[in-house]
Amino acid sequence: FFTLPSEDNPVLIPQPLEPGEVVDLGGRKIQALPVEHSVPAQGYAVTSSTGATLAFSGDTGAGPVFWRALNALDQLDYLLVECAYPEAEAQLASAARHYTPTTLLADLERLDHSPDVSVIHLKPGSEQLIGEQLKRLASGRSFRLLQSGDHISL
Repeated sequence: FFTLPSEDNPVLIPQPLEPGEVVDLGGRKIQALPVEHSVPAQGYAVTSSTGATLAFSGDTGAGPVFWRALNALDQLDYLLVECAYPEAEAQLASAARHYTPTTLLADLERLDHSPDVSVIHLKPGSEQLIGEQLKRLASGRSFRLLQSGDHISL
């Protein structure tokens, strides 16, 4: 869609956002958030016209950068955060800068807000195992594994 119907008149025109930068899109504010990953990546916070805010990480791994950015938000109602690998693949997860249940739950302790947490980007074939590990290690923290077809409304 970046070259359709033509390069001179594309349907979509990309507008890169630097971490911390905010744009207004039809009354919704979209802010780029820094993350820690093995290749350039970032998360986003979307704030509705009523002030409800959803943030998501995309690819990210353990570290304080994303969580400091989340804590700087005025409000955080929903958080979608990755947990790509089960515990048995912790070394690979660390090298690739992705979460395991243990590292995700440790970083969630950095969060000052109390959003509804949905876990995304689970390694295909490991979804059930990652879910079981999160539940076992969560110490009462509530979360859900986001499924295809789930909806979140701001």
